[in-house]
Amino acid sequence: MALLFFLLPAFAQAQSQDRPGVTVYAAAWFAANQPGTALDMLALLPGFRLQEGDSSLRGLSGTAGNVLIDGAPPTSKEESLQTILQRIPAAAVARIELVRSGAGIDMHGHPLLANVVRASGTAVRGRIELEDAFNHYGMTAPRIAVHLTLQGADDTLDISASYGREWNGNHGFGRRDRFAPDGNVLRLASYAQPELQIASEVSAQYRRPIMGGTLELGGVVKQEVEYSDIAEQTGFPVAALATGRDRERERGLEAQLHYQRPLGSGGNWEAFLLHRMNEEISLSRSTDSGGTDLATGNRVLRETVVRG
Repeated sequence: MALLFFLLPAFAQAQSQDRPGVTVYAAAWFAANQPGTALDMLALLPGFRLQEGDSSLRGLSGTAGNVLIDGAPPTSKEESLQTILQRIPAAAVARIELVRSGAGIDMHGHPLLANVVRASGTAVRGRIELEDAFNHYGMTAPRIAVHLTLQGADDTLDISASYGREWNGNHGFGRRDRFAPDGNVLRLASYAQPELQIASEVSAQYRRPIMGGTLELGGVVKQEVEYSDIAEQTGFPVAALATGRDRERERGLEAQLHYQRPLGSGGNWEAFLLHRMNEEISLSRSTDSGGTDLATGNRVLRETVVRG
């Protein structure tokens, strides 16, 4: 009981009502839980649940989630809110504001927003992540990610890069035997269908004040390759081998420019430009005693958004 009494004043100082509809949680409020990123901090907010926007929609309407970064919604459609928040170290966050309807800002259709306000000042922050996993078939799933933030007196540069491999457990290795209702063996066969995915991504975000406003430039390049080499070996009633190969590659490119400037009358002037491209290439080939079947596909989607 004495310990609880001792902690209550610190909690009250860390949480405050900054203005109507806005509750402020200073960095000290999260310190006891030792969060590593802004995403970890949001998970500790009472009554808040992260909601991603729908990036499959054309344009920007309906694509914004319920998180703001320094008072503005992230505008990337290639990167999820979770990915963006994971790149922000907890040490770089000055406070998080919970904003409710009636606070006088655009809520983007959400009843509750979290505004992650980064600390000011000159600093260099970075993080390196190394992971690996193994299974009893001898496959590995290594991953490396590097996040770097260069914060100057006026401008901020965020750089992130990642590369990794993982496996999909939908198929794998096993048998495809067949038996009659009376138990007689109709077919004995084994199969191997390991499914792997290699994902790589590089992104950069630059922000600085200019001409009385704030300019943001961003870019993302990402690629995902899914592949599987398939083999089915039949031993009874007739020895046979069927093989296959599945390949699917998806590439995404995005570039964006965002400029905001307050107006003297209390309004805000904004210019926004975003261009993105997605390309999907697929190949499926199967070979057995009857010959070879081959199927390919190619799809390219482009989107350009201009808003003023």
